[in-house]
Amino acid sequence: MSNMFFNDGRRGNFKITSGNRSNWNNERCVADRKLGDTTERYFLPILNSWFNTKFDIDKSGWRVFDLVDKRNKIAVEIKTRRCKSDKFHHTMIGESKWKESRKLGLKGYKTYLFIKFTDCIKFMQFPVMLQDGMFIKEGGCYHRGKPELKNHLYIPMEYFEDFRDYPNITD
Repeated sequence: MSNMFFNDGRRGNFKITSGNRSNWNNERCVADRKLGDTTERYFLPILNSWFNTKFDIDKSGWRVFDLVDKRNKIAVEIKTRRCKSDKFHHTMIGESKWKESRKLGLKGYKTYLFIKFTDCIKFMQFPVMLQDGMFIKEGGCYHRGKPELKNHLYIPMEYFEDFRDYPNITD
């Protein structure tokens, strides 16, 4: 295994799930990780200003949420998609993200999901309970060399707000 590092010194090829070991060493996986890291770095100052806070960015690659502010109890997950926001009726996120958002909610945190699509940025506050049209089902991707399947929360796009419509979190 090589010692490849991405933005801010975070290792890019070590986040390995059982049975998918070879997936994190191929060209597409490296490109996906770099894209995600670039998006997180881009978002950090924007979301610090938007939430009027100072987030800690995850440099390990192991934390469930990308940005966390323990003082104001805010956690943000950022995803990047290589499609337009209207391509699918639902977007999916790992069930573990939703479960962690529920745990953080019990500790008083507000948790948010931001998705950068090719045409816009959408966001929503993670739901505590599944809303109409949301469901959990096995899914994943096949474009990294092997199937990467796990349980995902499928969220209808109608639950997302357009980021540019909100100058800050209080609007």
